[in-house]
Amino acid sequence: MVSSTISAQDAKEISQKLTSLGLVMLDAPVSGGAAKAAAGEMTVMASGSKQAFDKLQPVLDAVAGQVYNIGEEIGLGATVKIIHQLLAGVHIAAGAEAMALAAKAGIPLDLMYDVVTNAAGNSWMFENRMKHVVEGDYSPLSMVDIL
Repeated sequence: MVSSTISAQDAKEISQKLTSLGLVMLDAPVSGGAAKAAAGEMTVMASGSKQAFDKLQPVLDAVAGQVYNIGEEIGLGATVKIIHQLLAGVHIAAGAEAMALAAKAGIPLDLMYDVVTNAAGNSWMFENRMKHVVEGDYSPLSMVDIL
């Protein structure tokens, strides 16, 4: 089971190498962060053969709260994860811009955060990442090179 955030092409190449060794691969990137990983509640976007899914079901049950079977073609799981990362990055960038606009307008960031997290403009990324902005913590929480 390959759960890294990699390209579809890389997933296919890894699968070919494993197949040549008589092994099966499940292209199974994950999302959810450290807290969900520790709780065994990751979201898994997997593609691969029925044989790979069947063989790895105990592992999936241990790590995932939700498993999406994207199809049999290796690389589809990786593609869904890349699309997901695109959306996550957009949410982070839009949230940062919104908070910068609020700061420039003199709106307290804790007030802006409270409004957004209780209204239709909220997203998980805004709620999770912009909380740190309100606290003045600008430590990176995501790997930029996977976007």
